[in-house]
Amino acid sequence: MLHILTNKHYKKIILIAATILFAFSSGAAFVNQTVGAETSDELRNRAKALEEQIKANNDAAAALATEADALKRKIGELDAQIGSVNAQIELTSVKLKELEIKLDEAQKELDRQKELLRASVVALYKKGGASGVELIVGSDSFTSYFNEQTYLERLKTGVQDSTEKVIALKQQIQVQKEEQKSLLAQQKSQKDSLAATRTERAQILADTQGRESAYRDRTKQLVADQRKIFEELLLRSRVVASVGSGGYPWSSATCAVTGSTGGDCWDYEWIYNGGRLDPWGYYYRNCTSYVAWRVASTGREMYRQLGNGGAWVSGAKARGIPTGNSPRVGAAAVFSLGYYGHVAYVEEVLDGGSRIRISEYNFVQDGVYSERIMSSSVPSGYVYFQ
Repeated sequence: MLHILTNKHYKKIILIAATILFAFSSGAAFVNQTVGAETSDELRNRAKALEEQIKANNDAAAALATEADALKRKIGELDAQIGSVNAQIELTSVKLKELEIKLDEAQKELDRQKELLRASVVALYKKGGASGVELIVGSDSFTSYFNEQTYLERLKTGVQDSTEKVIALKQQIQVQKEEQKSLLAQQKSQKDSLAATRTERAQILADTQGRESAYRDRTKQLVADQRKIFEELLLRSRVVASVGSGGYPWSSATCAVTGSTGGDCWDYEWIYNGGRLDPWGYYYRNCTSYVAWRVASTGREMYRQLGNGGAWVSGAKARGIPTGNSPRVGAAAVFSLGYYGHVAYVEEVLDGGSRIRISEYNFVQDGVYSERIMSSSVPSGYVYFQ
């Protein structure tokens, strides 16, 4: 049994049903507050123009999203470089502290050697103030005298050598220190440059994401405008049912954008068990997925990826599937409406073939089931699956 439409998208049908003639074949103009007195052909042309704008906006948004991803990667690389430079700065700072300690130790050693040198010079001076006879007399023996002299001379020479080595070491440490200071300055300059580049890229990223968001917002408005046209066209068909799922097994798929099973889904993508494509490669809750399932449910072979709804006639011809312009029960009715087109399943042929009853999904882009009766000349063609 067929049910009168109760879905929220079609409630206005009940209110104005008494004043509307539901027939595509008549070509009669329908007037409402949204689309005016345009003919059905004019509405379809406007819907197609909107679809082209939607695609252009989506393409622009996708390009900006790609650009934003590239900027994010570049910012990530800059962050890694900044982190590396920070590590180098820390290492250089540690080396500078170590050199400061070495320089301090070298200075202390130099002071100690100087003190030894001073003491040895004083001792020699004191020894040198006495006459040779006095030195000999004052010593226990000649050997003791000469040993003392030799020791003092060696001490003086050793202290002088040590002093020279410490001075050289100190100079070497000072050179290393200056090199590390120069390296530290370069590293800090590199860090500042990287940070400035990062700030610049971050600003570009923010601008890019802002433009992407603007395109997507505009797309949502275009989709809303297009949907009003589709609803108007739906009103001009005889809607005989729009409740339930029509038996479609993936009617509970959730919108990829909102996460909800109901309401608008402006990018026409729904998710079921983490995936977006049915067994034949069509997006869940789209018209193509429904017709593919409906054909397969009758035991006939269903082909993968025939394209968007409007491309099914050409896609079928390429696969050797029969097509034509005459309605048949079980055929796919193909519509050229909009950029992507639409496809529905022929449930019944009426009035000797002049009218058809179709079942479909997502006609007004909300991923729901509906049935309509219309002139059989409205579809641009039919696909006869075997």
